[in-house]
Amino acid sequence: MRPTPLAILSVVCFGCSKMAIDGEVVDVSGAPIVGAHVSSMEDIHCQGPVGEDGRFALECLPGTYTLEVAHRDYINQTITVEAPERQRYDVGKQTLV
Repeated sequence: MRPTPLAILSVVCFGCSKMAIDGEVVDVSGAPIVGAHVSSMEDIHCQGPVGEDGRFALECLPGTYTLEVAHRDYINQTITVEAPERQRYDVGKQTLV
């Protein structure tokens, strides 16, 4: 019995799933910073905008990331995230000044 192309694809991509790094970007009063952007310094594919609620969710491969949280009206901030497994990592509230 020959495997179907779908079965072959499933075998090839087994273990390729991504994980997520979640968080929130706020100002010193706790208000969401709309228009902020979060990006990894190591992986150009691990980046994304901050939503109107201040939340972000980056889909990345497992690894260690230095994330830059940026908005043109605030001082940029960097955080390091250890994300060795395929699961969700919540980095909590990131406050920009």
